[in-house]
Amino acid sequence: MPNAFHYLSNHGKDYVTPERSGCAVIDVLVFLIGLQWGEIALAYVNALNPSMIRVTEESEADDWVNRRVAVWVSKNGIITSISQEVVVGLPDGVNNGQELSQILLKTHHAWREKNL
Repeated sequence: MPNAFHYLSNHGKDYVTPERSGCAVIDVLVFLIGLQWGEIALAYVNALNPSMIRVTEESEADDWVNRRVAVWVSKNGIITSISQEVVVGLPDGVNNGQELSQILLKTHHAWREKNL
């Protein structure tokens, strides 16, 4: 699998599927947070090519479905969060999607402490 710098190009390069992968949940469409759930928001969710859509006021479920989009709304239908369950590539030394997320958080926190 090529590293991230392989894809630096003005014209784009064909994507090579990673040899190793894991499951993760990522925040998406953050510009919709604070808006009413409805047809406009659904139109943007469509861009994610979801396998399923769950719109709920409840907490997160324990199951995982690849490409499912979860939209959390307040009692009055205002979007509070949107996430998508995805398959991520795993770099060498990373065992699963949860570990990848933890590495990202540590890297982000270290950068913020150094630069802000």
